[in-house]
Amino acid sequence: MSLSKVIKQSEKLKKDITKDTKFTRKPIFISDSKGRYLQRVADISDLSNISCRWDVKSGATASERVQWACDNLDYLVNKYHRIHIYIWAGTCDLTKKVGKYIELRHKTTETDLEIYANFLSKINMLKQQAKLYGDRITVTILEIPVYSISSWNKSKGHASPELFREEDKTLLNRIENINKAIAGINQDFESHSPKFSLDLLNCRKSKQRKAYYTYNFQLLFDGIHPGVALSKLWLYRIYLCILADCT
Repeated sequence: MSLSKVIKQSEKLKKDITKDTKFTRKPIFISDSKGRYLQRVADISDLSNISCRWDVKSGATASERVQWACDNLDYLVNKYHRIHIYIWAGTCDLTKKVGKYIELRHKTTETDLEIYANFLSKINMLKQQAKLYGDRITVTILEIPVYSISSWNKSKGHASPELFREEDKTLLNRIENINKAIAGINQDFESHSPKFSLDLLNCRKSKQRKAYYTYNFQLLFDGIHPGVALSKLWLYRIYLCILADCT
């Protein structure tokens, strides 16, 4: 989408968010650094009736965030009684920092599921632990939005960010495959995630009128984290999930 379309879509979704709603579950939002950008928007939003418990940790892997959820189930259930957990992570499973730049964490030919094996095993552990609480715990794994290694490195002043375009292609393919696995996990949880990547997708036509698709990474603050307009849109998409899951 273009920036103007993102703003227009946000305004449309906001009208669908009911303000006078009685919640039967507390939404627990567990994230890596991406969540901090949504939390900032939530803090100044007039939708104060949707009150999330935020736990954001920069640099954390998906498996670390799931482990935090497992370790704190007793505390969260005792405090809120009925909860819905949203886990949004994965960036640091796929890429790593080298100085101020990033690159693929795995450059060999491991399959996507092997890369994410630890995360999937942690999810299974969370699923088994959640069952012990009956219907007091429900879970959604949020899909990983596409992001760009070359755009991040460009924003940090790399002399030749175009050198990372091949890594971008590998990264996008891995994100797509992992999101398919996440969709399967959410089916088991009887929940669903917004498809955040679609909000960055642009459709254009060549001179031969053939459609082709690109991602508008300018909507991301630095190639990874959402800018203010996109943060609002993603927050409202999550709010609509919360209204379905927690009321």
